[in-house]
Amino acid sequence: MVSPAPGEFAAAPRMTDAISRFLFSHRIVNARERQQVRFSKKVVLDPEFQDLWDRISQKTRYRVTAARIKATKKVLAPAILIERARVAPTVAGVTVQETSGTYGDIDRHDQIPDVLAYLQNATDLTRHTLARILIESGRAEEIRINP
Repeated sequence: MVSPAPGEFAAAPRMTDAISRFLFSHRIVNARERQQVRFSKKVVLDPEFQDLWDRISQKTRYRVTAARIKATKKVLAPAILIERARVAPTVAGVTVQETSGTYGDIDRHDQIPDVLAYLQNATDLTRHTLARILIESGRAEEIRINP
């Protein structure tokens, strides 16, 4: 048997083979025929299981500094630039004789999208955590200005 590389779990190939035996393509399961699974202390006390559990049971923690979110650019309301130009045909092509431009705010009366759901899908953080980050950063009200 080949010894595992440093940091590699020794039982990984055996576990993969054991799991693969139970995978069937096009398997049909009758939900009415449920079986009760019994807890086996022998598995939990196994040193290989304990090693695996120690590796996968750790939770990942993220630290978000609300000050960094606060320091980002201010969110502006969406605006549109309307430009008008008077053009005249010439022998060389088309020339612009006069231009004028005006800025206009886009009046948004429609519903605000679910920003928390979008952020949740992008970050895998909970809605509660994302809401707390937005509120603590003081930027939550900007969602109304421009989601």
